[in-house]
Amino acid sequence: MPIPTARAGWLLAVGTVPFALGLLAGHWSVWGVAWDLFVLVLVAVDAARARSVDVTVSRELPGWVHQHDPVEASLTLTWDHAQPLTLRVRDPLHPALIAHPINHHVEEASGPGVVLARQVRPLRRGTVELAPVVLRVRGPAGLAWHQRVISTHAKATVRILPQRHLDGDDGRFVH
Repeated sequence: MPIPTARAGWLLAVGTVPFALGLLAGHWSVWGVAWDLFVLVLVAVDAARARSVDVTVSRELPGWVHQHDPVEASLTLTWDHAQPLTLRVRDPLHPALIAHPINHHVEEASGPGVVLARQVRPLRRGTVELAPVVLRVRGPAGLAWHQRVISTHAKATVRILPQRHLDGDDGRFVH
């Protein structure tokens, strides 16, 4: 799904000048329409180039964790693309693992891939299903983003076990 950027919005805003001049002389409106069509074609080409970048995502997270113990959740992104990429990754982990989704922004990444890691502390016990990752790739001209949902397939569920140690009165009672 292509998403225009702010840069594309500014280019379209430049097209309002000929439309304003078209109020004085009608032939300027034609130039405004031509400019807008030209910008929309540029956005479509940039979105197609962003769509052509093949990015694979794999998630590393243990199959079971303990409640309130820190654990590292990492995403490994790999691609075959010569030019640097700008990526936005949203990892919507289950609310039992972390209160808010993890957002990563990778600016001008070059090379075969990147590893994005974040420490999480599971909040609630139980078995949780992991949602797919949402990835946005910006086109080389910076006019459009291409968004896709990527299933990571590996370890689709995580078991959150009770916490290992209890403090205070609860710990004395269990002990």
